[in-house]
Amino acid sequence: MEDQVIKEASKGNYITGIIGSIIGGAIAAIPWVFVYVKCNMILSVLAILIALGALKGYEIFKGKVTKALKPIVIIVTLLIVIIANLVVIPNFIAYESDVEVSVLYENEEFQDALMQDLIVSVIFAILGISAAISSINNTLIKNGVIKIDSELEQKQDEFQKAQVKSRLNNKDKQNYELVRGIFENHNAFSKENAISKETIFSEINVDNKEKLFKKYTSRGVIKKYNENYFYDKSREMYLTNNNYWIIFIVIIIIVAVIAAFVGMDETTTDVNDSYIVEDSNSYVKLTINEENFYVEIPEEWEMLESDYTYTSDFISPDGEAEIMFITSNKDEFYTDYTLEDYTEGLDEYMYSIYTPEEEGEIVKTTVNSYDAYKLEFDSVYEGYKVHITAYCVETDNYFVEIYTFSARSKSEENDKIFQRILDTLEEVE
Repeated sequence: MEDQVIKEASKGNYITGIIGSIIGGAIAAIPWVFVYVKCNMILSVLAILIALGALKGYEIFKGKVTKALKPIVIIVTLLIVIIANLVVIPNFIAYESDVEVSVLYENEEFQDALMQDLIVSVIFAILGISAAISSINNTLIKNGVIKIDSELEQKQDEFQKAQVKSRLNNKDKQNYELVRGIFENHNAFSKENAISKETIFSEINVDNKEKLFKKYTSRGVIKKYNENYFYDKSREMYLTNNNYWIIFIVIIIIVAVIAAFVGMDETTTDVNDSYIVEDSNSYVKLTINEENFYVEIPEEWEMLESDYTYTSDFISPDGEAEIMFITSNKDEFYTDYTLEDYTEGLDEYMYSIYTPEEEGEIVKTTVNSYDAYKLEFDSVYEGYKVHITAYCVETDNYFVEIYTFSARSKSEENDKIFQRILDTLEEVE
């Protein structure tokens, strides 16, 4: 038999309720987004949290409980999932990948993947809403918005009691029948029929009355109202030992977090093990720029083609690190031409190509015992967030320009690789 609307609750406010629903659903969506971004997976069980979070937020912010509650929770849940997939997640991915989000949106493969994930997410969200419908119905029933046919309600009540008893051990089952029976005798299943603590204790004929009473109040089964107490049947499943679905969800989240961090650690370890070890076999000693220089480059890196013999450019396999050498023979300059002269205007030249997020300062340094000047800054180039370093170096017979480019999120580990390369730069005699 269909639910029949019997009254509209007069208390509460739709506006505050909807705001609370959005906040609650957004907070509950954090595990969904985290697992999606870090582990590249969609867990349907986490969609239940979004719907329940939207419902809880509506209640906390004193939303008006009417028959409109169900569509409000459904719409808010779907909107949060859609916004999370189309806006929040792409921004997180862009941040993780050191690119502007506009670059992702312009990528056709990303667009296709985004729409596929959106469809799957909406389906899971609908499943999550379905799982949360019983909680929504309980809220409506408790607030007198809907009621169920009395005969059907009695059958459902008996079925729930049987479920609870089946999950309890013998001692807890006896206590459950005793406590529930006391409230049944007084029909104390609502605030209006709440009974005193003295009445309850006078009818509990077991030891440790206080401990038993605290157990039921801590689980929210027995609730206090105006110094009296009533029994909330919608909460009694929390008495069972097997109803730990919340713990199950938390475990899933913890496992996902651990897996994400382990994955991140493994990635970092692989890079360091490949390039930052002292084993010279990991690097290849090459002659560059008309064979006037030695330099050791990671063996997996690729040398890019160049139309100029005085330019050598190397890039990592993942494309997130690049180093370029440009050499100029001193014979091409005046006899009194210095490294300071060669370095002059380096910052203006670099800033004409790359817009710095914050202008850096040219500082004096060394590159493998050679005098040098260095300029370092962050920039966004063609939508990609990069860390750039420029060097001007003076050897016995040459001025050398060295430029390094790194994805900003990997700049720390790539700087170690660049430093290892720079430490091997040597002019051929």
